[in-house]
Amino acid sequence: MTTRLALFFISALSVSLHAASPGEGNVKWRFDSKSHVWTSPETGIALRGSIAGFKQKSAEPYDKDGSAFGYEGKHGALTLIIERRAAGGYPGTGDCTPDVRANYLHEMHERYGKTDSERSFALTCTNASKSGRGLGTVCHFVSFPTFGGMPAYSEVGVVLIGDILFEYRYSFASAAGEAELDAFLRALGMKKV
Repeated sequence: MTTRLALFFISALSVSLHAASPGEGNVKWRFDSKSHVWTSPETGIALRGSIAGFKQKSAEPYDKDGSAFGYEGKHGALTLIIERRAAGGYPGTGDCTPDVRANYLHEMHERYGKTDSERSFALTCTNASKSGRGLGTVCHFVSFPTFGGMPAYSEVGVVLIGDILFEYRYSFASAAGEAELDAFLRALGMKKV
């Protein structure tokens, strides 16, 4: 199994942190069968088969744990979760992005152990008439137990757009992966500030 494929599987498994409550509405999606683009009218996010060098490997727009999309890039694997905040376990109207990010970081530290660097940042998103704000963190883990102790990076981010959480997790082996992810995020209207 290649390192990138293994990173994708680990990333995909670790990103589903919250279960949806029965009866809560799914995020709405439109699928264009000609262009193979999934569009969320509620967030303005359009997910194509290929975005900034990443290739879509999976699309589950109505999964019970939130819509899940998997992409693979040159340097690693990326998982996106798009879910309503209440379904993710964050009801209310305040900014829940610090708590969502903290939960991801807690799980990552539980699974992968120590880091020798962590850097946090703010995120903004602007798509058509939709906008949102959030937080992210990139970590360098000194040893990924799943990969025989190999060091690797993992970046998590969450943006709140209306009542929808856009969450991402990207695991990558070399520092060049961060620039690759930044290009992907910019293509979706997101940037680090």
